[in-house]
Amino acid sequence: MYGENFWFDEQDWDEHNRKQTALRNSEKEKSMRTEQLSPILTLLTTAAGRSLKARELRLLENMDEKEIAVFAKLMQDVVSVEQINEPQFGYGYFND
Repeated sequence: MYGENFWFDEQDWDEHNRKQTALRNSEKEKSMRTEQLSPILTLLTTAAGRSLKARELRLLENMDEKEIAVFAKLMQDVVSVEQINEPQFGYGYFND
């Protein structure tokens, strides 16, 4: 009738449901965190020209929201400065 948990009584089912709810909530929080970090990860991957290492990912995952916001702003500034300072070649531009 209940599959592998056929011997569960009401208290066991309550505990099982509580564990399942906690597991779903933790998975939901992890997916939200991954979604929040996604723009930063793509920015860093693009800037580095390679995929991020496991320890670099752990560093980012362990940051709180304020640290991530500061880090993201810093990386956006770095990338935008890099784009602004690209050398221009063509008529009227000299490389002396």
